[in-house]
Amino acid sequence: GFEMLLAVGVKVAGRDVEKVAADLAVLPEVFSINLMNGRFDLELLVALKTFDEIGVFLSDHVAHIEGIADLDAGVAYDIVKFEFNVAPL
Repeated sequence: GFEMLLAVGVKVAGRDVEKVAADLAVLPEVFSINLMNGRFDLELLVALKTFDEIGVFLSDHVAHIEGIADLDAGVAYDIVKFEFNVAPL
């Protein structure tokens, strides 16, 4: 029943990155969080049911988490490859 796949880059400031990641991990829409080396501190993969849920998710659920300084969200318009359990982690 999920129609939207959202990739979200998160910049963290003033708080431990792992604590922000733990707060984001409790959101049911988030199915992957990666600590990153690069432009963003965290990268999220988010599944949503409708396009209308994007604003609610980002504004009401994510943006108010302490330590989040910036968000950059991109909507996946097509999936070329999706193999989630291919490597032992």
